[in-house]
Amino acid sequence: MQSDCKLEHQTAQPTLSLRFQAPLAGLASEFRRAYAALGAYLEEVGAHRSGPAFAIYHGRDSSALDVEAGFVIARPAQGRGEIRAGALAEGELVTTIHTGPYETIGATYSALMDWTHGNGLTGAGPCAEFYLDDPVTTPPAQLRTKLVLPVEAA
Repeated sequence: MQSDCKLEHQTAQPTLSLRFQAPLAGLASEFRRAYAALGAYLEEVGAHRSGPAFAIYHGRDSSALDVEAGFVIARPAQGRGEIRAGALAEGELVTTIHTGPYETIGATYSALMDWTHGNGLTGAGPCAEFYLDDPVTTPPAQLRTKLVLPVEAA
């Protein structure tokens, strides 16, 4: 677990994403489907990623997680069908890096929330994860995930 939290400013960034609901047990297969569909669409329309894959968790009910999987892109592009054009909003964020398997990320989230509240801040939107390493080629103990929480002064 890594708990070196910090406050960052994020500029608005265009995205393409796909939103789905899935139980915790089905999350990995839904991520594979979503990122494959997004990758194929990016190639089809000639859009280019400008950062790692992300997931925004709009709800944390493990029986039906509400997840938006996507990519930050270099320039705005149109969506189609279930693929939506959008943007990461400009604003203040608390961030930290979790190193290790996805299954152990809960302790890092706890540290992120403790740091946020301890610094007089409150959450101002859903948490997001940016996947800095490829889980197919990176051993689970070495996976790095950037956790992001939009915040405002309490």
